[in-house]
Amino acid sequence: TFSIIIYKNFVFKFSSFFLKKAFKLGLPIMASSIMYAVVNFGDKFFVAKYSGEKGMAIYYLGFLLATIVLIIYQSFNFVWNPLFMKEKDLIVLRRKTNRYLWIIALGLSFVGLLIWIGSYIGLKINLIPQDYSLILEILPFLIISQVIAAMAQLMINFMTYFEKTYIHVILGGGLSLIGYFLYDFVGINFGVLGISFGVMFLNILMFLFYYFRTQYYINNRLKV
Repeated sequence: TFSIIIYKNFVFKFSSFFLKKAFKLGLPIMASSIMYAVVNFGDKFFVAKYSGEKGMAIYYLGFLLATIVLIIYQSFNFVWNPLFMKEKDLIVLRRKTNRYLWIIALGLSFVGLLIWIGSYIGLKINLIPQDYSLILEILPFLIISQVIAAMAQLMINFMTYFEKTYIHVILGGGLSLIGYFLYDFVGINFGVLGISFGVMFLNILMFLFYYFRTQYYINNRLKV
């Protein structure tokens, strides 16, 4: 019924201005998604290569548990993003974003702590097999990684706000290259634990880049 109402009130109108803007914002995001796929799946490739099926099974379980943190953030971002894009005052926007960074860091870290405690209890009561005990060592890295990724995504909103989505392509390419050599090195020397650390390290780099790049864009805009 709702779609019928939309259809009846729909008026087709072509706008080259909005088409160009859509391509300007959308194409870099599409390209960066391919590059980030290398980052996101590269760790799993090296886990399988250096830790075998056993290590892969443990890593996948840890990764799935840690992803709960990011899912919670996405629920917040669905609400925050429209409000973010509507705000015109950059000083207000920066102040709110900095406050939310702290809330996200502390709130999601608490959730991550509960996930780790739940995993510990799961091992104690044999809900999780005892030979998966390594999960307690890799979970802190993976959880911190997802918390940092959530904070980075909060800053990524600014790239769309300033129409600088091409930055994703540059950063995605750089992180993919760093990740390849980093995962290979830590995978050989430290196995699944090292690769878990590598994932966290790359997400920290991503957050720092977006954070300082955002401050640069905001300061430049405020000078005008």
